[in-house]
Amino acid sequence: MPPVEKTRRIANTIIVVMFVFWIFVPIIEMFTRIEGQVYLSEKRFMAKAPQWGVDPIAKWPQKFYNYFIDNFGFRKTLIYWHALLKINGLGVSSSDKVVIGKDGWLFSTNSRMIEDHQGLVRFSQQDLMRWKNALEQRRDWLAERGIHYLFVIAPDKSSIYPEFLPDSARRLGVTTRLDQFMEYMRKNSDVEILDLRESLLKAKGEHQLYFKHDTHWNVRGSLIAYQEVCKRLSKWFPDIRPLELDEFKLEKAKRKGDLYGQLGLRADLRQDYDNFVPRAPRTAKKAELKLDKSYPWPKMLGWRAPLATENERGKHRLLLFHDSFFRFAPRESLFEHFRRSVRIVLRPDFELFKLMVEQEAPDVVIEQRVERVLPSIPTEHPRQRSKRSGQLRLK
Repeated sequence: MPPVEKTRRIANTIIVVMFVFWIFVPIIEMFTRIEGQVYLSEKRFMAKAPQWGVDPIAKWPQKFYNYFIDNFGFRKTLIYWHALLKINGLGVSSSDKVVIGKDGWLFSTNSRMIEDHQGLVRFSQQDLMRWKNALEQRRDWLAERGIHYLFVIAPDKSSIYPEFLPDSARRLGVTTRLDQFMEYMRKNSDVEILDLRESLLKAKGEHQLYFKHDTHWNVRGSLIAYQEVCKRLSKWFPDIRPLELDEFKLEKAKRKGDLYGQLGLRADLRQDYDNFVPRAPRTAKKAELKLDKSYPWPKMLGWRAPLATENERGKHRLLLFHDSFFRFAPRESLFEHFRRSVRIVLRPDFELFKLMVEQEAPDVVIEQRVERVLPSIPTEHPRQRSKRSGQLRLK
């Protein structure tokens, strides 16, 4: 065999072996997990492998395909390298869910937040009327039982720090959906609504109130939210006085940025922030909470798990429905003001709303939502005209 032909054959063999090797390496890694820990934060549950005796055979192909796509070998490492190449090499976002702003700020695009900021998406009059009806029905149903209702809106980061958005996200319209919502409700309803934008915009000149690499406000921002909620509650309960800044001690802490993981970067990268810890020991202690098993509860793990606290120093009862924005100071500090507090990390349908009110007999219900979920309008419910007996009011 001529030397040239022999060399070509050896080279082709090496190429074939390498090709087969790289084809099977990801499959081998799926079972050996030699990749190690590469943290991503994809904000979803990963697909699981089909199970004998559990999943119908007809669904196996699709379920296995979904499992393989989510778990093939070195998937996280490849996503990480791809993200580094796009962000550091090309200067563009590696995900359509995240926008890279100025000075390293990151912004989420979920729920069309960027288009909302630009004024390109709007509520219809029917949408606004549905919001009004839903909130008034909840308020009125509670009022018939002597219970107060407060609806709290946590602003998106783009509403407080629009100056760090990229130039491509400049305002084109006049109003956002939250502007529309607040204007309509002011003109057509007297539901108690707390829009936190004004307070946060006023305070942002003194300190940074949102994380650069996260969708949420930081503890400084959440402390302002807590104080504003207490001020509103004091209209009904004069004994509620918010804790002031000098009643907290400052500690340095680190937090994972949820937008890092969505870019495909390491979700364990942490950003420094100022944490506030009350100088006086907290008096609200964890208490028993029984959930009605007839309700189809979703998975709520970790900090999302339903929680009850009791405090001998409190006078009133609180039922709080909230999302991740009230994970910081608003929730923990609010509990200090109430004899019993129950928190549910869900946007409640009326079935859940009614179920928890009847079980807990609160003096006030607070429902908090972040601005970006306003397009998810609560379902209306038949007006409950019959008044309950005095057994609901537990004093």
